[in-house]
Amino acid sequence: MAQITKREIFIDGILSQTLTAPPFDKITLPPMSSGTHTTYSKVYVNGVLAVTEPTITFKVEFPTPIEGLVSDYTFDETTGGAIDTVGAHNGTVSGGVTRNGTSYVFDGTSGYVNIPDNDDHSFVDVAGNDTPFTIRMIINFTSLAGSQWIINRRGNTTTLQEFQIVNYGGQIQVFIYNKTGDVYIGRAFVNSEITAGVDYHFVTTYNGSGTSDGVSMYFNKVEKDAFNEEKNIISYESTQNAANETVIGRAAFNSSFYFNGSIKKLRIHKGYNWNKKEIDKDFTQVMV
Repeated sequence: MAQITKREIFIDGILSQTLTAPPFDKITLPPMSSGTHTTYSKVYVNGVLAVTEPTITFKVEFPTPIEGLVSDYTFDETTGGAIDTVGAHNGTVSGGVTRNGTSYVFDGTSGYVNIPDNDDHSFVDVAGNDTPFTIRMIINFTSLAGSQWIINRRGNTTTLQEFQIVNYGGQIQVFIYNKTGDVYIGRAFVNSEITAGVDYHFVTTYNGSGTSDGVSMYFNKVEKDAFNEEKNIISYESTQNAANETVIGRAAFNSSFYFNGSIKKLRIHKGYNWNKKEIDKDFTQVMV
């Protein structure tokens, strides 16, 4: 029986995506610059090119910034692993994670995603100096109670600690850990400013300065009036590239503190921190 076995998607004449398993009509466009673009597909039946579909022209009004983009998780899969459409740092989905085709819903007791160790998610350069970074997602807290680790690379010893974004002790916190010793920099604000059950466009940035003031957090384009949350700051040198998994939905260091809510469109940038104009554009593109 004749059946589709592959679909190749071309963007502006360049092969962008290859689908080798159903659904063959589920196309994920990469981040794109503003302006006019074209797309067409080649469809293969039983391994043989059967048809080249007509070219479609489309326009991108509000581009998502792509500088430094190392991972892009749409979280719209309903089966299989968590797919990184940019860096191929795919993750394994475990426990109580419900996938509805638009987001991953974490149950707060057992659901998480682990991504194998990779250099792209460690925010230092080859010389061991801090690099800027941006992490963006659409997040919805089912409950704000308790301690919830959202995304982290933090092992169970000081030599395995890199960063974490958490809801802890009534605060939303972003911490960056020093390469040695019990030292970290970061920012926090009270989570009572956030409402459970509401989608938020969340962006955190770090400018690589080695200071807590270099960390910022935005919810729905608004920069939160966060306060410095740091420890032994005078000893901070830089973070590190440790042998860590990137874990989403629970703490990596003790397999607990599960996230209770949903995440979609998680994007990680290394070496680039978004400015306010870029954050505003991204909000318009993904939330409005």
